[in-house]
Amino acid sequence: MKTLVPKSFTDPHKVIRPLTYFFLLLVLSLFTFNSCGKDDTCTEKKWYQNLDGDSEGNDKVTLLSCDKPNDYIDVGGDPDDTNANITSNCEQMTYYADQDEDGYGDPNNSITQCSGVDIPVGYVGDNTDCNDEDPGKTIIGATLYADTDGDGYGDPDFPIIAETCDDFMGNVLDNTDCDDTDGDNYPGSQYMVYQDNDNDGLGNPEVSQTVAGCTSVPEGYVKDNTDCNDLIAGPLFVAADWVGTFDVKRTYYDGDGVISFLNFECMIEIVEGQPNSLKLIGFWNPAYPESTLTISVDPCTQKATWNEDIAIGYYPSEPYMGDIHWERADYGSYATHNITVDPQDAYGWCTLDPDNKTIELWGVSRIPDHGVYFGHYLCELSPHVED
Repeated sequence: MKTLVPKSFTDPHKVIRPLTYFFLLLVLSLFTFNSCGKDDTCTEKKWYQNLDGDSEGNDKVTLLSCDKPNDYIDVGGDPDDTNANITSNCEQMTYYADQDEDGYGDPNNSITQCSGVDIPVGYVGDNTDCNDEDPGKTIIGATLYADTDGDGYGDPDFPIIAETCDDFMGNVLDNTDCDDTDGDNYPGSQYMVYQDNDNDGLGNPEVSQTVAGCTSVPEGYVKDNTDCNDLIAGPLFVAADWVGTFDVKRTYYDGDGVISFLNFECMIEIVEGQPNSLKLIGFWNPAYPESTLTISVDPCTQKATWNEDIAIGYYPSEPYMGDIHWERADYGSYATHNITVDPQDAYGWCTLDPDNKTIELWGVSRIPDHGVYFGHYLCELSPHVED
């Protein structure tokens, strides 16, 4: 009797193929398992950001990783991760900027670091500076001294205690000034003195000597240098001495000879705020008392200048009316009539004689529709003037 055997068992190819597939799947699964997934030997750690590069990291910025990331360490606790000089186990110190190098720090500009670290250059432990841009303005509670002349040296006789930063205005820490009225006279300085032959307190600018600061002014010398004439005591011109009523003698000249004379009075007053000026009121004639002429006097030479062009009303009895322009100009008649006025001298058209109290003025009158005249005015203090 013939035994029947399944065909799959009798065909060797059909038996081997399933086994081959089985072994291939086994090898592939083992390879995949060993090459993929997480390393079972890795232990994640907590890392702390360390931007300042010191020995501690920032507790507030961390991450987990098997390996150390860049700019991270495994120790936290840093109170300031922006400053390598500050760690959790040091005594912290605050220092203040001292830009003006006066030893006092700016309370609004500071840094903090461990006490064992060197103090940074430009910083100090003090924080009481009122103004870190000015070494003369420092601490509240300091003793200050008046510096009236602004030379940086204080008067030892006028101390104050600084209660606010405003107290440093006009006051300094120094107290060695020997003369707080003279900004050129202080310890180590030199200043000029001028000869005063007439003992009027005004010095001769042409004769001087140098004196060491904080030494006495030599006898016969003063600090002033405004004396015009060191042989005559006092200034040569004092405006107040010229105030009063003056008799005016006016003479007109044309090219052919004398035209007219006129005698009248005018008033002279000082000019407020201009110590070397005088105002001549009604200088033209009595019919126009409101007409004025302001002259500026050189106190040394007694010569004066006045404005180039003045419009004034003309004498009403004349047939021609209108404004007359009186100007400081050369007409030529001064030579014809032996008037000693130099037309090239800008100050020669107005001179004062302090001994006789007279003022002389020259100028050209341009009268509309009539002519041009050279005028001479002699103003002499009236004998009847009241003091």
